[in-house]
Amino acid sequence: MPRFEKELMVNELVQKLKTSKNIVVTNFNKVGMQKLQELRRTLRGHSAEYVVVKNSVAVRAFKTISLDELCSLISGTVGIVTNSNDPIGVSKVVVNFSKVNETFRILGGNIEGELLNFERIRELANLPSKEVLIGKLIGTLNGPVYRLYGLLNNVLRGLLIVLSKIEEQKSKEN
Repeated sequence: MPRFEKELMVNELVQKLKTSKNIVVTNFNKVGMQKLQELRRTLRGHSAEYVVVKNSVAVRAFKTISLDELCSLISGTVGIVTNSNDPIGVSKVVVNFSKVNETFRILGGNIEGELLNFERIRELANLPSKEVLIGKLIGTLNGPVYRLYGLLNNVLRGLLIVLSKIEEQKSKEN
């Protein structure tokens, strides 16, 4: 491959990596193209992309954007998952795909600036999705508010009952 083409490939990968907060490096040895296309379709649903690259291109791209620690992960037939907004969803997709396809291996990654190995990515995949976590947080925050509302409502109801009893007594006296 001519040097110019390789430079273009490196620059294209560098642009993808720069715009990504989440990068997962995989080895897809002996995984068929149809299965990889299925993985790509699933990842697109999470605003992610799966790119197959030459090892030398990946190493040069990682060095260009100062992710030298990922260079040690490059071995065999390498594919890179890039995503900017959903590390948990992407981790779930990649981990589930690796469970179904035994020859597909997760080598590691850089999730929001932190270098992660396969075990940490698997732990991330076991977390609930961002939407579920936000829902739980909102529920937790709303709990005390609803309890306060109920307490104040009961106090007001009790006050109204007492006032109505006093009114009844006064009307009987008059």
